[in-house]
Amino acid sequence: MRIKCIVTYDGTHFYGWQIQPDKRTVQEEIQKAIYKITREEVTIHSSGRTDAGVHAVGQVFHFDILRILVLYVPIQPTANKFAVICLCTLLLY
Repeated sequence: MRIKCIVTYDGTHFYGWQIQPDKRTVQEEIQKAIYKITREEVTIHSSGRTDAGVHAVGQVFHFDILRILVLYVPIQPTANKFAVICLCTLLLY
């Protein structure tokens, strides 16, 4: 099952989006949280990346899991053809 997520975060205490050795990143923290919920190791794929200290509003990512989730949070299952890389329309620096 492919799950689409939209996040907003304050990047002040992160070293950007993408996982880096020995650095706290947004991607790593989200993947840890997903593991706590699903007990599946996942890699999330985002519509873009941020640099260290940069915030994001409405950033889209997706991940694939093997089993169906039954949660009390809104999730948006989407077609397996969905790819977040096509969704980035604006970057502001």
